[in-house]
Amino acid sequence: MHPVPRPEVAARAAVRETGCCSFFTFELTVTGGGVTLAISVPDSRAEVLDALAAR
Repeated sequence: MHPVPRPEVAARAAVRETGCCSFFTFELTVTGGGVTLAISVPDSRAEVLDALAAR
């Protein structure tokens, strides 16, 4: 059983990460019972996002 997506959980995560890395941009989309959190950074910081995604 998968947990129900909760926008407030994704929003809290985005706020915490913004406090750490202000160059992150977060886009939270809630549709049809699903939650998508898209994360982007300027090209000059792409290596940081790539390293996190590799974890």
